[in-house]
Amino acid sequence: MKNEFLQDYERQEKEEIQAFLKKLSEGKFQRNERFPSEHRFKNLHFPITYRGEQGIPIWPLIPFSGSTIIPLMPIQRENFESFHQFQISQIEQMVSFSEETGKIQFVLLRNPTEYKKLDFLEPIFKRLRPPQFLGIPVTEFAGRDVLDKYYEEFQLIANSGFRDSVRKSYPYSSNKGAFKLIMNNVCGNYMMIRAITAPYISNDFAETFAFNYVKGMEMMNLFDIMVLRPLRNPLRCMDAQSSDILAKAYHFGAQQGIEPPDKIFPCEVGKLLMRKLTYYPESFEACKQLVVKYDDLDVIKLFNALNEGISLSDPDIVKKTEHELSVTLDDVWKNKSFQNKIIGVRFGVPLILGAIGTVAAGLSGAYVGLLSGLGFDAIDRLLEFKGEIFSETISKSLSPSYQAIIFDFQKKYSLKS
Repeated sequence: MKNEFLQDYERQEKEEIQAFLKKLSEGKFQRNERFPSEHRFKNLHFPITYRGEQGIPIWPLIPFSGSTIIPLMPIQRENFESFHQFQISQIEQMVSFSEETGKIQFVLLRNPTEYKKLDFLEPIFKRLRPPQFLGIPVTEFAGRDVLDKYYEEFQLIANSGFRDSVRKSYPYSSNKGAFKLIMNNVCGNYMMIRAITAPYISNDFAETFAFNYVKGMEMMNLFDIMVLRPLRNPLRCMDAQSSDILAKAYHFGAQQGIEPPDKIFPCEVGKLLMRKLTYYPESFEACKQLVVKYDDLDVIKLFNALNEGISLSDPDIVKKTEHELSVTLDDVWKNKSFQNKIIGVRFGVPLILGAIGTVAAGLSGAYVGLLSGLGFDAIDRLLEFKGEIFSETISKSLSPSYQAIIFDFQKKYSLKS
């Protein structure tokens, strides 16, 4: 891609980012707004899902969303496909599918000029003009003096061996941009956890992180997925995850003996809504066929209604829609004739849907805690905000309630059974 094109692209993105940051600092970024704004995407449909975990396959995810947003990193050709979970040869088709349906969207995680040598991305850049994504800065959640203290604390840990440990274990550490991004993300998460959690949690986390990187990262993953991402993602969307990363966090949580003082406010007020088997399309073509089938059965409409009920903190809408969606998904899975019509569907995986936030407190009956349903029996001891900080943080968040979508790719079920 030509330098002039990317430089002009970057200038426009920086202008939008600065305008966004200005709105945030002035307290004018409203709950009915998104960043990047809706007009930056072509044919954006709801509900919106953000592929937040790099390794999660995209083909089984896309049929469940109005639009699925795929973040792009400037990874060189030799590592691009394994990192992004789609093939370079599929880019033209994906762009055309995006233009036709809006089911696939992209955002840039780095400055446009950093993609200069990746000419194979030109169809995405030229035809879709994906916006550059920026999460809500940690400075919106804590004072600069507090964050500076924890930044220096993290740098000491990083220099004492953590940075080298990440470089050895991270498969794309040779890519400077990718490595810098992951270190920046870890640093930001570290500062937020230290700044906004109750002292007994914050101090235990710091000690664990300093002396046991693996356990520290497991604990951070739990905070990141269930707390930090919903607070910092200005796209107002679901964050798709796979259950194996939660299992790592559970391994840490189950071993903890943290005994908090009187419970103030449990951060994870979560409810498990359903566990259903879903098809696993292994190819782009199978994914598109599944999209058509789900559209015919109004799966996306029901999924969006459920998401709206959760975001509006309306338990009545959630209960009604959850039942309709549950019945529909059961019918789809039991339809053996349908299984034979889609080429490329090999097996099924469990889909886990949950509600987190204030709406979960209004759900009763057979519902159980989302994380408890996954085995996180130590969650109340791990995640608690001090009351006054929790209220302030939630007031700045995108929504007091949000939907969780998790795929258990470790469990696979034969379609012949």
